Amino acid sequence: MKKTRLQPTPTPLPVPLLENREKWGTQSIGSEREFRVCRRDVGHPPTTTLVPSIEKLTLNINLETHVEAPIEATFEALLEQLGPGFNRPDGSAMPMKLEARPGGRWFRDLGDDNGHFWANVQAIKRPTLLEFSRPLMLSHAVTHNVQYRLSEVKGGTLITFHHQALGFIPDDVRENMVKGWSHIQTEAARRAQAKR
Repeated sequence: MKKTRLQPTPTPLPVPLLENREKWGTQSIGSEREFRVCRRDVGHPPTTTLVPSIEKLTLNINLETHVEAPIEATFEALLEQLGPGFNRPDGSAMPMKLEARPGGRWFRDLGDDNGHFWANVQAIKRPTLLEFSRPLMLSHAVTHNVQYRLSEVKGGTLITFHHQALGFIPDDVRENMVKGWSHIQTEAARRAQAKR
């Protein structure tokens, strides 16, 4: 029996773009990360569209925190910090609801069916893994994956945190995310160590 090998068919450019490609060009706008797609035809007003680079559309945050407490106590402290004990870096309380099960919601409940949905629990394996996916705190076209991996190490527990995102995230929000995630891990460590 002869095997048939399927070849992917390249997707052709739309006919208007093929016919008019000499009318389009790119222009740097002061940063290697951004450029404009410019229409160049004569007799038409210039049209530009800002196209963000891949660096502007991706986010990777990796953190590690050593906790001087057993892994089970650290995992429970992390759930507490992400749920009812959630607070901002300035110390103000912002209690969240965390349904710690696969598919469970992580959200801010403002009462009367009002609030902010942050994520779903994508995976949970007590006491070594807690993973979230969805929009988190942003109301932008962004998708996130957040993982907390806990492991036993000499003298306690290591929390390894990974946050990956795809979509447009403004620079000030990026900076605040690093501060916020660091704060959550510090507070979870403090909670776990206080219960020893």
